[in-house]
Amino acid sequence: ATTVRLKVFFSQIEYLFASFVPLQFLGFAFFYTGRSQWLNSRFYRYAYVFPITLIVLVFTNKYHLFIWTGFSDISSYNLIEYQHGIGFYIFWVGHAYVCYRQV
Repeated sequence: ATTVRLKVFFSQIEYLFASFVPLQFLGFAFFYTGRSQWLNSRFYRYAYVFPITLIVLVFTNKYHLFIWTGFSDISSYNLIEYQHGIGFYIFWVGHAYVCYRQV
């Protein structure tokens, strides 16, 4: 991507998939260790609240700056640096820690 806007858009698309990784790892670990009875509809109903909320916050970030507070274009390398907001740490660190701690 060549513009900051396009790079941010592709980052938003990445969140569609990456936000479910901790949850999928947790499901795999439950299945692999023989605790698949925990993987019922009630589990999924509550477990998917965090990733879906994160996706909504990522796509509406320009209104609240909860996930990213700013961007810096590093044009010599065609990169963008993200300044993360408190929402990034709450969801990525907190949610991933809760999922991995269950294993």
